[in-house]
Amino acid sequence: MQAGRHATTRRWVRIGAVALVIAGVLALGHDGARAQIGVDVLRTVVDKVKNKAKGKNLPGKDLVKGKRGGQKGVAGGDRIKDRLKGKAGFEKSARDKVKDRLTKDRLTKDSVKDRFSKDKLSKDKALRKDKGIAKDKGIAKDKARGKDTSIAKGKGAKDRLAKDKLAKDKLAKDKLAKDKLGKGKERAALDKGGKGKTDLKSAKRKAIPDKRASRRIAKARTPVERGKIRVDHRRSIITARLRLPPRPFPGQKGFTGVPPAGETRFVSTELVFHAGPNVTRQAVEAVAARHGMVVIAAQPSGITGGTLYICRVPAGVPMATAVGAIERERVGIVSPQYLFRIVQDTASDTQSAPGSPEQYVIEKLQLAEAHKSATGKNVLVAVIDSKVDANHPDLAHAIADHYDAVGKPEQAHSHGTGMAGAIASHRKLLGVAPDARILAVHAFSTSARQSPEATTRQIIAGIEWAINKGARIINMSFAGPYDPMIQLAMRNAYNKGVILIAASGNMGAKSPPLYPAADPHVIAVTATDEDDGLFPQAVRGPHLAVAAPGVDVMVPAPADAYQLTTGTSVAAAHVSGVAALLLERHPDVDARTVLEVLTATARNLNPKGRDDLFGWGLIDPAAALQELDSRIADGKAIATAKASQPKASPTKAATGKAPAQKAAAQKPAPKPTAPRPAAVRPAPAQ
Repeated sequence: MQAGRHATTRRWVRIGAVALVIAGVLALGHDGARAQIGVDVLRTVVDKVKNKAKGKNLPGKDLVKGKRGGQKGVAGGDRIKDRLKGKAGFEKSARDKVKDRLTKDRLTKDSVKDRFSKDKLSKDKALRKDKGIAKDKGIAKDKARGKDTSIAKGKGAKDRLAKDKLAKDKLAKDKLAKDKLGKGKERAALDKGGKGKTDLKSAKRKAIPDKRASRRIAKARTPVERGKIRVDHRRSIITARLRLPPRPFPGQKGFTGVPPAGETRFVSTELVFHAGPNVTRQAVEAVAARHGMVVIAAQPSGITGGTLYICRVPAGVPMATAVGAIERERVGIVSPQYLFRIVQDTASDTQSAPGSPEQYVIEKLQLAEAHKSATGKNVLVAVIDSKVDANHPDLAHAIADHYDAVGKPEQAHSHGTGMAGAIASHRKLLGVAPDARILAVHAFSTSARQSPEATTRQIIAGIEWAINKGARIINMSFAGPYDPMIQLAMRNAYNKGVILIAASGNMGAKSPPLYPAADPHVIAVTATDEDDGLFPQAVRGPHLAVAAPGVDVMVPAPADAYQLTTGTSVAAAHVSGVAALLLERHPDVDARTVLEVLTATARNLNPKGRDDLFGWGLIDPAAALQELDSRIADGKAIATAKASQPKASPTKAATGKAPAQKAAAQKPAPKPTAPRPAAVRPAPAQ
């Protein structure tokens, strides 16, 4: 009976111990500090049980000994009964202790729960406040992030902030990668020649800094400072052109007229023999006969300084062989009869009302502002092109004269009519120089091929006629191979003060520089669209000077029609119009000054300044007129300072002594150390 009671006691003790362990574990799950209390209590109970089991003859121990010891064990059992009778309240007190400890642990657990509930409420308030701040002022703001950090100091809030920061950093990297990819696509589209317009239009430029030289010139205070800036700009032009392949001038050491390998842009059965004035036709015919050739035409040419003889080459003789044979005779300059073609993307004819949106050129070039100063009145501009429709309403009274270098009648052509209209339209459309006078040179024939074509002889004949008629500007909206005869004509025309402007060509990014645009005496022009994007098929290179609108430009067409045209040809015509404005303003300005003014005032389309895509940038007619006025004024100021003489002293002047006047006359005026600005010919060139 007593043994059963002792077993019950041990069972209750074990139950209490397990309960304490569970309470400790629960407390440990919520808070380390509270759990420590449960562990301490558990250790105390376990220690008491161990001490009682070892040193105080607990009933369980005595019972075991009694079972093993026979009679001795029975006597021990009796003692246990007596002891239990004397201590009847032990079990009750032990149970009460365990219950009290469990009650305290339960209260502790409830206290921990209450504390965590308060912490959770605080965190919820912080999160709600954080969301409100983020909603009002933006999650990405530094201020909101600071508030969030100060409110939510817990580990969860810090983790969330770290995740937000990582997400924002990732977004920033993604945006940077996209921007870099977009720039790469834009450059790749330009380098490939851009078969479509979409790639170039998507690469619109943003906030390109204005680095044109005229900005620095405007800030300079004195003519001397402005002159230095202009000289630096002139050096930059020379430096850019030095990158072109060297071309020995005809007659110089190393020159040869033999066409390079692979060149086929010439008449396969004709060559050009240029002889000086001291060489007779009989001598030329004798040289040609020795090599089986026949002279079929002769054309005196003042612009080349001699006579051009056209010789027929026997069938089957390579052009390089024929040119080399005549060249070894050393009686003149020989080269193939080269071919130049007009390649322009002209859309179908379309009607246009006055001031129609298609004429974006008016706003792009700010022609209304430029025309307040000049309209190109009475300036002669030669257009060497296909036949111009002189009866078109927009060209009424604009054609001063015309010349037929082809030698046979042809119908008016859209290209020549469009180029003349881009310069001088003045009815439904508005040209860049509406009051200019056009010298229409019909040099490109449309009868043999779909694309108009001209030979070396026809182009030189047209240039010669235009110069004799007084043309100050020659527009050449065509491109082709290097031609030594054209090179000779360009140099002599430049020396006569003629401004030569040519299209860079529409052969794409992989094309080498084309002529006459690549000639050092010519202003080379490329084309841009309404968004200042490069025309994809435009030829690039170090020879490019400026850009002008050349994509989807509205111009006149034959039979009183209008058309949209695209290419570097119409861009060159626009620049010829700006040159006409400059010449009206200052008629004696030279070709070098016009080039420097156009490039110094062009709005750069590259953040770094000049490049091989746009040259110095988009032409600015109003700024060019202003800069030219400034150059002329500075040139006169420096010229006046140079011509001034030092005044004689008042004492000697009063006496009127001749020796003092003679000494003053003999002493030259000090030369200014500043560079002279390019200006008109009567004034010192700048």
